[in-house]
Amino acid sequence: MNKKFKIGFLIGSILGLIVSVGMDFIMGGTLNSDSWTEAVSHDLSLMFKSDFKSTDPIVYLIVLLVVGFIVVVSGLLGGIFLQVIGIFLEFMSKRSKDS
Repeated sequence: MNKKFKIGFLIGSILGLIVSVGMDFIMGGTLNSDSWTEAVSHDLSLMFKSDFKSTDPIVYLIVLLVVGFIVVVSGLLGGIFLQVIGIFLEFMSKRSKDS
């Protein structure tokens, strides 16, 4: 992995974290939507036919896993994006030097 990919991964990860947590703060409680923990506890209750509270440790663990997955995927996309932009800019700079 080169420097461009690492920088893109870092920027993408930070943006993914901001969007996922910001979405919870901004949209939580509006339009009858719940927070991440309430949504996960509801899904776990339906899946296992049990009563999970939004304060259970397993709910927090799954929320961390979901947000972590979002951060990793957005980091990979950011790294790939910056890599492609770097290749394009290198190509354009070589082309301008040739003419």
